[in-house]
Amino acid sequence: MMARLKHALSFLQPLPSGNQSFVDMHNYVHVDEKWFYLEKVKRRFYVYDDEDLPSCRAKSKRFITKVMFVAAVARPRFDYHTKKYFDGKLGVWPFVEKIPAKRGSKNRPRGAIVTSPQIVDSKVYADAILMKVVPAIKSKFPASDQHKGVIIQQDNAGPHMRVTTELLLANGIEDLCLFNAIQSLQYQKHTRSIEELIGAVETALLELSVDTLAKTFVTLQKKRKDAFEPTLVPEQSTRNIFANNQLRLGQIEVIGFDYDYTLCHYMEELQRLIYNMAKDALVHKLRYPQGLLQLEYDPSFAIRGLAIDTEKALLCKISSHQKLSYTGVFRGRQRLTRQEILQAYNGSRHIPISYRSENMKPLSDLFSVAQACLFADVIQFFVDNQIAYEPRAVHEDIDSSISEVHTSGTMHKAVVQDLPRFMEPTKKLRVLLERFRQDGKKLFVCTNSSFRYIDAGLRYMVGNDWRELFDLVLVSAKKPDFYTRSRMFRLFDIEKRQVQWQAVTEFLPSKVYTQGSLRQLIALTDWRGGKVLYIGDSLFADLVEPNRILGWRTGAIIRELEAEIHIQGTPEYQKLAFQHEALKEMLRKMQATPMEESDDDICNYYVNMYTQLQTDMEALINPNFGSVFRVDSHPSQFAFSAQRYVDVYSSRLKNFLEYPKKYTFYPERMRLPHDH
Repeated sequence: MMARLKHALSFLQPLPSGNQSFVDMHNYVHVDEKWFYLEKVKRRFYVYDDEDLPSCRAKSKRFITKVMFVAAVARPRFDYHTKKYFDGKLGVWPFVEKIPAKRGSKNRPRGAIVTSPQIVDSKVYADAILMKVVPAIKSKFPASDQHKGVIIQQDNAGPHMRVTTELLLANGIEDLCLFNAIQSLQYQKHTRSIEELIGAVETALLELSVDTLAKTFVTLQKKRKDAFEPTLVPEQSTRNIFANNQLRLGQIEVIGFDYDYTLCHYMEELQRLIYNMAKDALVHKLRYPQGLLQLEYDPSFAIRGLAIDTEKALLCKISSHQKLSYTGVFRGRQRLTRQEILQAYNGSRHIPISYRSENMKPLSDLFSVAQACLFADVIQFFVDNQIAYEPRAVHEDIDSSISEVHTSGTMHKAVVQDLPRFMEPTKKLRVLLERFRQDGKKLFVCTNSSFRYIDAGLRYMVGNDWRELFDLVLVSAKKPDFYTRSRMFRLFDIEKRQVQWQAVTEFLPSKVYTQGSLRQLIALTDWRGGKVLYIGDSLFADLVEPNRILGWRTGAIIRELEAEIHIQGTPEYQKLAFQHEALKEMLRKMQATPMEESDDDICNYYVNMYTQLQTDMEALINPNFGSVFRVDSHPSQFAFSAQRYVDVYSSRLKNFLEYPKKYTFYPERMRLPHDH
C-alpha cells in the first residue's frame, strides 16, 4: 500500500504558490509486452446492403502462430542537446530463439536452424530488459534527460484485461491501448513466417505516427492527473426543502409562522443596527469606556450556533458530541491554539453538560450574531487596553443591552422608519400565503414582536389587507415562555392600540390577540399533533417546545443555507472535499497494512494534511468559525438540535412554492458507520 501511495504521489510536484503540478514524464519509458499473430482471424469491411459478406477460411486463433514482443517508448519531444526531434521510439523486440527443426519438410531438412517463439519467464523477460531495452535507452534517449535518471514504467497487468466499470474509469484505471496502434499497422502486411512477422512489427513501429505517440502520453498524463481531481457533484439547489423526518403536506391542516427571519427577511444592516444600539447602551447607560464607540460591526466574524463561556470570556463552537472545535475558540478576536484550549479546559476539549448549562450561553438565532460580535470586540478592547474585567458581568451587561434593543422598541422604531433599508422585499410571500389558503390550510402567525412592528412590515411586503390572509394573529407572545406557562389571551384593539381586559373565549376573524399560552391556544382551537406545522427561525424560541410538548411538525428557516450550498458547489470546495475523502480512505487502508517505523513520518504527514483539508473547507464558508452545521467531520451542536427537533428546513419560506400541495418530503437514509 505504501509503495503504491508513494508511486502515485511521485507524479505531483509542489509549486511555490503552494499548489501542486503534474510532472512532465520526460524521464519515463513505458515498457509493455504484447502477442502478435501471423494473421488476423477477424477483419472489418464496409459493404453495400446487396453485397455478399466476404469470408475466408482460417485456423482457430489457438493454432495461429504468435510471437510475444516487448516494446519501449518515451514521450516525443525536441532534444535541445542534439537539436533534433526525439521521436520516442526506443524499439520493439521479439521473444524468439534459433533452434534445430524437429521435423523435415519439402522446404527444409530436419535439423535446419529455424526461428521459433520463445517461452517467456521472469528470467527471459529480465534479460530482455537489461540486454535490449536498457542499451536502447542509453543510445537513443535525449542526453539532457538521462542525467535526471530514467524510470522504466512496466505495465504488470495480466493479458487481455478489460476495464468495464465506471468506477475504475472514473479513477483513471484503463488500458490506453498504446501497442494496438502498432498491431493495427502490422495487420496491414501479409506475413507467412515468423521472420516476416518480426519485420512487419518493426516496420509498424517505424510507421507509427509521432503525433499518435505524443497524444498517447498526453492522455496517460491526463488520466493520472484526473485521478487526483474531483468529479464535480451537482450543486444542491438553494430552493430545496430538506427533510429530517417524513412530512406529508397533504396531511397538514394548520400552518403557523414566526415573523422575524421567517415571514420577514432582514438585510445585513439590521445586525449593524443592533450592534450599534447595544454598544451605545453599554457606554451611555452602563458607563463602559468611551473608546468602545469606535468599534464597528464585522459581518464576516461570527456565525449563529456559537456559545459564550461566561466564566472564561470565550466564544466557542461546540460539536454534537459536546467537544470544542480546535479552530473555533476565540478570546476577543484572537483564536486560541490547540494547546491553549486544552490548558483552559483542564486538558480536554470535552464540555460536560453540567458546565455547559451553568456557564455557556447559546447563541442560536440570527439576532445573536451581532451579540457574538459585540462580546468578542468588547473583550478584545479590554485586553488591548489592559482593562481588568469580570467575564460573567460583561456577558450579562451585553445580554441585557441586546435585550433592551428588542424590548424597548428602539430597534423596531428605526426599522419601521426605513423599511427598504432593513427588509428584503418578498414578492412571493403573498403568493405563497394565498396558495396555502387555496389548498385549505388554516394559517396563523405567532410572534414576540409587537403588532405595530409586524403591521408595518407585512403591509410593506404583502399589502394592507395582510390580516385577511391569516386565521389568527398572535403578537407579543413572549416565546419560549408562551409554550410552558398558563395564561389567558387578551384582545389587542388595533384602533386604540391597547390591550382589552376581557379574557378571550374564542378567536374571531381579522382580530389580533396578545399574551396567552400554548395551553389556551389548544383549548380554543384543538390544533394538536401532526396536523399542525409551525415554521420559525429560532430552534429554542420557536420549535423545540411545540415539537416536544404537542408533537407539532416543525420547519426551520435557516438563511445560511444559501451561502453554504453555493460555496459547496464551487470547484474549489469540491476539490478539497474530494481530496479529504480520498485521504481518509487512504489512511484507513494504510492502518490496515503492516507498516515499518520508517513509514510513521509519512503517515503523520498525511494525518496533518487531512486535518488541514478540513480547516481549509471550513474557511471557505467562514474564515473564523466555518460552517454553521459542522465541527470537523461531526455535526455542530446547532445541526444536532435541528436534526432532533426540526422535521424540514430550507433557506427561505417561499421555497414551499416549488412543491405541489400534496408533496411528501422524504429524509435521506441516514448512513451509520457500520452500514455498507
